[in-house]
Amino acid sequence: MKLLLAILLLLAQDADDPVFKRWSGCKPGSWVKFRRETVTADGKVVDLKQEITQTLVEADAQKVVVDSVMEGGGKAGKPTRDTYRVKTPLPDKIEKEGDEEIEVNGKKVTCHWVQGNLFITGRTLARIYLHADAPGGIVRTDLIVFGEGKPHARQVAVGWEKK
Repeated sequence: MKLLLAILLLLAQDADDPVFKRWSGCKPGSWVKFRRETVTADGKVVDLKQEITQTLVEADAQKVVVDSVMEGGGKAGKPTRDTYRVKTPLPDKIEKEGDEEIEVNGKKVTCHWVQGNLFITGRTLARIYLHADAPGGIVRTDLIVFGEGKPHARQVAVGWEKK
């Protein structure tokens, strides 16, 4: 019985929130802008003419607050606000990870990537490319819900300012 209780207590503990961790090194006013695109099965990239800007509006030792605004593609920018705390009860389920050089905003950068059912993508299978220079740490997100090598949505950083 004591062993079962100990296991349940361990399972109930919250995990570090990677989104909080990546934004916590920034000051309010830091921002990153992403271009949305679709990648076809044969690798052709189609620009969706939409951009999403994420801006850090509040940061303290317990939480960060990020506003996101989408512009273009017939969608006008009413911001959404997300709060990320130091700990999360819903840790990411990382299935794969590695390092890769990709092009971001016209420059080649070496990124660490993680792939899995990630909280930041609504538990959708995704691969996110991380680079320490960008506020929030993410420079590209590939939503690979239909499997690798299939058509998918992508967001790529086109600019940022880290304060």
